[in-house]
Amino acid sequence: MNRALYLDATAGSPLWVRRDGPALSVRRPGQADRLYPFARLSRIVVSGPVEWETAALTEAMEQGVPVVFLGRHGHVRGYCLGAQPRPSGLGELIEAFLERPDWAERYADWYRAAERRSVLWVVRRLRLPEDDLRPGTVRKRIDLLLSQHVPLRQVHRGRALMQGWHQGLVAGLFAAHGVSGGALVGRRMELNLIADFARIVGWELNFALDRACRWLAKRHRQTSFDEPKGRRRLVNEFEGWTTHLRDRHRRLIDGLGVWLGGFV
Repeated sequence: MNRALYLDATAGSPLWVRRDGPALSVRRPGQADRLYPFARLSRIVVSGPVEWETAALTEAMEQGVPVVFLGRHGHVRGYCLGAQPRPSGLGELIEAFLERPDWAERYADWYRAAERRSVLWVVRRLRLPEDDLRPGTVRKRIDLLLSQHVPLRQVHRGRALMQGWHQGLVAGLFAAHGVSGGALVGRRMELNLIADFARIVGWELNFALDRACRWLAKRHRQTSFDEPKGRRRLVNEFEGWTTHLRDRHRRLIDGLGVWLGGFV
């Protein structure tokens, strides 16, 4: 299985990325260059001062390896997705749906229903009250649980980072389905399927975040999610959950395709 490549320069020296034949070459000060073959990469997540050679970024697009750029606090600054020469069946359905004058209203209904199912799944497994399933209320209740282990600031920090990494995973899955970047985030200014899918399924990442917070609770005097050791642990917990996330997203993508087919 292809692996994600995390290029994180937030806590250290800058990185330089260039193309070296069929691979990315990553240079760190004081270290030998490391090679990462495109054929073994599922996605690339970039944080901090990482300098890209144009040829390297272009080749990533040609190879269908999405690149997601994150800001200092884990928020997504942008995507580099490339273009599909021929739209897939799902891509064509999305394009046709977005031509409808009522697409935004209908899509909002689909999104709310999908997110509610994810919220309910998490609430029941965490044994939280089901009296109020509004996302904001449920998130506060989850935060209260996780903040029993670490300060609330670290809970928010860990979630923000995981959400950014999650969008990279979603971008790769849509690319594998042959959906062009323009259909995902550029076809309509109000639509960002990558971010929406990451939010819907991302509720389940609270279980991975809980494990990371419990680990951090034992070491909070020595490290945090802002420091390399804490960040690595957070990445490991996220990656350990990705098989489940991929399965959930595939079902959600298939469900979206069936739902869109009803409008064509």
